[in-house]
Amino acid sequence: KVVNAAPRVQVDLPSVSADESTRDIPAPSDSVREKFIVSFHDSIVSHVVLNNETMSAISKRFMVSVEELISFNNLKSSKITPGQVLRIKLKKENVSEVEVRHVPDRFSTSKDTLPVFVKKDSYKIALFLPFNLDSTSTLNKGITSAAWDYYMGAKMALDSLTKLGLKADFYVYDYQSKNETIEKQLEKPEMKKMDLIYAPFQFKESEKVASWSKINKIRTVFPVSVPSEFLKENKFAFALTPTNELLIANLAKYIYQVHENQQIVLIKGSKSEDQANYDIFLSAFRQLPIKNSRPRVIEATWSDFTKYERLGTKVYYVFLSTEKEKVISLLTSCSSKPNVQVFGLKEWIEYKEVSSELKNKFTFSFASPSYFSYKEPSLIPFHKQFRRKYGADLTKMACLGFDASLNICLEFLLGKKIPKGLISNYEFIQNGFGNGFQNNSSFVLEFKDFESKKVE
Repeated sequence: KVVNAAPRVQVDLPSVSADESTRDIPAPSDSVREKFIVSFHDSIVSHVVLNNETMSAISKRFMVSVEELISFNNLKSSKITPGQVLRIKLKKENVSEVEVRHVPDRFSTSKDTLPVFVKKDSYKIALFLPFNLDSTSTLNKGITSAAWDYYMGAKMALDSLTKLGLKADFYVYDYQSKNETIEKQLEKPEMKKMDLIYAPFQFKESEKVASWSKINKIRTVFPVSVPSEFLKENKFAFALTPTNELLIANLAKYIYQVHENQQIVLIKGSKSEDQANYDIFLSAFRQLPIKNSRPRVIEATWSDFTKYERLGTKVYYVFLSTEKEKVISLLTSCSSKPNVQVFGLKEWIEYKEVSSELKNKFTFSFASPSYFSYKEPSLIPFHKQFRRKYGADLTKMACLGFDASLNICLEFLLGKKIPKGLISNYEFIQNGFGNGFQNNSSFVLEFKDFESKKVE
């Protein structure tokens, strides 16, 4: 099933070629060389030990063995303390004159960047959605309803793109069709002519499209969360939803920036995935740049974390676990303590004990890939427009369809970057040369009075 919507509006795209002339840099004359004679000899430098810095780290940095550092500074062991001054002898054999070489034109270096599409009179864009139009036996009302909401949002984005000058043919495929499998849809002759593909929601079908687009070198957008393996060695892949690892790392960054002078207690969970989340947070926190001093994270267990509560001291508990009983216990315990704030996971909102029971008026903060609220000022006019067009209330999936279609087509096809969407923001990063691009933008939300609010 193919729905073809082809707005015919001409648009002039910016040229993607970059032509910059280079010039030869003349070699220095003999008189100039005589003024800048470099001599190499043994030198001694003083180094002030930083917080959490080890002798081993200093040894690697200055390429001097630990034994030499201990001996040269008359130390009894490798134990050092912050603020201690070490004398380090730099050896001349570690220093050599660097050959002056020609610097190549900056456009010739091999580096992946976000795509700027070749200028065309018209583009072809494929959109895979799970409508399940020709069968009711396998119908999942929730998934089908989400597909229609997403499609309505995408249609409104298409209207906006048309006004902005985009000329494109949109092909919509029902990948849960009973009579036509996704394999058959990918074999259609028009597929290899696509400039951009929006992948399916479900993992199985999305994986097939990821493999196909990698082989055929067609840029593919994944609107919902996908495993990082989809992006490995596939620079044509773009994931719009931040991974759980990125959400946790962004949460660590937020806490580091906003609560650097507070007592931060990281509570260890017992499940394997809890341990992974724990390690991700701790690693991300420790890798952030040092300002005046690095905030301290207290590592605690479930049995001893309460001992760090002190009268009058603000305490921030970070518990990145999905153990429901412990989560409810923690939130219940902290609900009556004004000096305690809890940071957790977005999955907690799905617990009925958190969002559905009036007796549990919990408050906690978490990282989220999107923020949807009817009260958000920027969303109110769009909600009114959506109602006029479809006679229905706006949904989160409709906003996702609008953001994914409008922002990506604007940036990739028209070269107009708009990082902020209705409910999502976009900041693409690449984890290694040759791999795909991952959205790294997220929000920190506070769940309070049974609703989530954006933390500025």
